[in-house]
Amino acid sequence: MKLAKLWAGVVVALLAALSVAPARASLVTEQRSPSTSPLVVSPAGPYATIAAALAENATLDSVIAGGVEAARLGRTLAPTWMGASIPHRIQLAVQIAKGEQPAQERLQQIHDLIGTTLAISESVPAAFGVLAMAEGDPVQAAIYAAALSGDADTIGAMACAIAGTWRGADAIPAQHVAKLRTVNPELDFDRVAAGLTELALRNQ
Repeated sequence: MKLAKLWAGVVVALLAALSVAPARASLVTEQRSPSTSPLVVSPAGPYATIAAALAENATLDSVIAGGVEAARLGRTLAPTWMGASIPHRIQLAVQIAKGEQPAQERLQQIHDLIGTTLAISESVPAAFGVLAMAEGDPVQAAIYAAALSGDADTIGAMACAIAGTWRGADAIPAQHVAKLRTVNPELDFDRVAAGLTELALRNQ
């Protein structure tokens, strides 16, 4: 089950990005500053959220809560950076996503109020907004992320990796999987997923 879930995360992350280019620096690199203001580190949020999504009884709320908590913890573990609070912005993005307005209006609010640039204080919270708005569906998350514009591939890759890990391989239509295998023959999704599963289990 865990292998299937991580395999799904790998596949839909590529589906969202629409390319096989390396992940952008905003996804894996801490932003640092010599300032002494409160620390803001975001990469822990998406990674910890994927770990939370592997739990057998995980709910979408528990998955998102895991990301918020990881972002809070990240503030204590790395050098200080001048910027907005990632945990608070994740919560704001999710609040917008769960609103009663039509989907297009909620996406516009995420774009206007959260932002969709390369800045991690925007792209990470926006990814959580997309995840919540799609109710954890990986394909719908990819569609919403693409509609945001801006750094849509990074936002989509994060949101869809979390959604795919949580929902599992059955959430991805077979035609999407077939297309990804066809256009990326050099990538072995099964091997990557197996390796990630082994790593996740080893660190539980």
